[in-house]
Formats: sequence, C-alpha cells, structure tokens
Amino acid sequence: MVATNLGDMARSFQTSRQLADLKTRMAILTREMSSGEKSDVARSLGAAGGRLMAVETDIGRMTAFRGVARDFARDLGGAQTAIGRIDTARQALADALVPQATGPAATAQSGANAFRDIVATINIRIGGKAVFGGDQSDSTPLPDAATMLDELRTAISGAVTTDDMFARIDNWFDDPAGGYATLTDSTTGAARTCRVAEGTVVTLDVTAKDEAFRASLKSAAMAAMADDPTVSSMSGAADDLRREAARSAVAAADPLARLQARVGLDEGRVEQAQTWLTARQTELELHQQEIRGADPFETATALQQLQTQLETQYLLTARLAGLSLVDYLR
Repeated sequence: MVATNLGDMARSFQTSRQLADLKTRMAILTREMSSGEKSDVARSLGAAGGRLMAVETDIGRMTAFRGVARDFARDLGGAQTAIGRIDTARQALADALVPQATGPAATAQSGANAFRDIVATINIRIGGKAVFGGDQSDSTPLPDAATMLDELRTAISGAVTTDDMFARIDNWFDDPAGGYATLTDSTTGAARTCRVAEGTVVTLDVTAKDEAFRASLKSAAMAAMADDPTVSSMSGAADDLRREAARSAVAAADPLARLQARVGLDEGRVEQAQTWLTARQTELELHQQEIRGADPFETATALQQLQTQLETQYLLTARLAGLSLVDYLR
C-alpha cells in the first residue's frame, strides 16, 4: 500500500473546506432550531412528501372556502340590514297615514318618500353586486322610483271607480304579467346559491321579486297616487287610497319579518360553516407544522456534535500551524 502525503497548501485547502462545511451545517441546524422547521423538507421527507402535499392542498381549499363564506356572510348581512331599512320605511309610512286628517298632498308626499326609500334599498349593492338581483347581481333590480310611479299612473289612468283603480294597482304589482314583473324579469335572476364548505350550499333566495317587497312597495305606491288626476276625479278616492295604503303598510310587516327570519337561518348556516372551516384549517396547519417540523432533541444533539467537531478541527488546525521543520526532525 502506498501512503499519500498531502502538501502544506493542499492540507490548508482541505482544512478550510472542512471548516466551511461544518459552519454551513451548523448554520442550517441553528436555523432549524430557531424556526422549528426542517431546512430541506422535501429531502427529509423523501417518498413521504406526498402526505405534506395533500395537507397543504387541503389548507388551500379551506382558505378558499373561508374567503367564499366570508363574502357570502357579508351579502347575507347586507340583505338583513336592507330588509330592516325597508321595514323602517314601511312603519314610518303607516304612522304617517293613520291620522284621519291627512290630506291628499300629504298622503302622496309620504307615499312617494317611502316608495323612493324602498326602491333605493332594494337596489342596494355590496361589493359591486346587487344584493337582491339574484344570480343576475351585475344588474340593478329596479328602475328609479319616479319611472315606476309614472308607469303605475299610466296603468290606473282611465279607472272610473275606486274598485277599478285598486284592481289595476293590484294587477300592476301582483300579476305575473303585470308592470312590476315586466320591470324585474330582465334585471332579476333566480336565487343565488353559494357553496361555502364541503357539502354545505347556502341560498340567498330573496330577490326584488319577493312578495314582501312588493307588498311594501304597493302600500307606498297607493299613498303616492293620492293626488293623481285620476284619483282626484273620483269622489272619496283619495281617502280610500289613504286608508287602504295604511292597512297595507301595517299588513306588510309580517312578510318582512318572515323574510328576515329566512335570511337569519341562512346566516346561521354560514356561521356554522365558518366555525367548522376555521377549526379544520387550524387542525391541518398543526399537522403541517408537525410534518415540516425539526425534532428539537435531534437538532440539539446534532448541533452539539458539530460544535465538538468544529472545536476539534480548530485545535488540529492550530497545532498543524505551529509545526516547524526542527520540531519535525527531532
């Protein structure tokens, strides 16, 4: 066997390289100790890396679902608030119409104000979407209040009795082929559904076509017609309109309450889904941390071993650096 001796320069390079390797490994272990995570997760896991990939994919899905659920909860909350505003306008109208001394002009003004407020609320947008537009949320469900009242005036023109007038108003709001339906058919879609979690689909089925909205709008519209020329031409018609508008405004409270209850149930379902999603994502993130994590005991042991090697290497380097030819020949 032939012994191979290294020259001083070669030995110096070899020693420097060994020291650099030790320092690099120590830096890696120090980083793992401070972060609690393996520096090269893919290499440390090997074939088991698919498990980590699956966990991280699930975390991504939970994050996406949470975003969707948050946005839908916002829309439901907006719908709930809007229904409350419509109910406030309805109640204000009922209170204004109860006094017997309310004249046609005052009745019409109260009705027009309530009608305008209700229309504006039905057209409310959140995040750029029409809350009550159904699955056609890019459209505005209703035209402006003035346009709608003008169409209703046209519809009742020519009525010669109060019964005929009320029939025309009912037809305009309630008939599937009436004026209100014609205005909303092209701007309001079907109920909007949203998948907020695995196996959980929530529907926002309150749209501008809802009966509760039509009832509130009808009561306001009847009051707004009190000073219309057609009404003025019929004796007692203005008072009849005021009384019927007041009665309808009071009766419209129940449909709105049922609507709020319906939306409340949907809010509850979304909230339950959000709770589950948060818990599931926390569980997955803990599992991810467990997979990616560096064992603190093993890391500390490896650091201690490296420190010993580094100290030994420095000691050998120092001793080699102190050698001389005289010492070697002794």
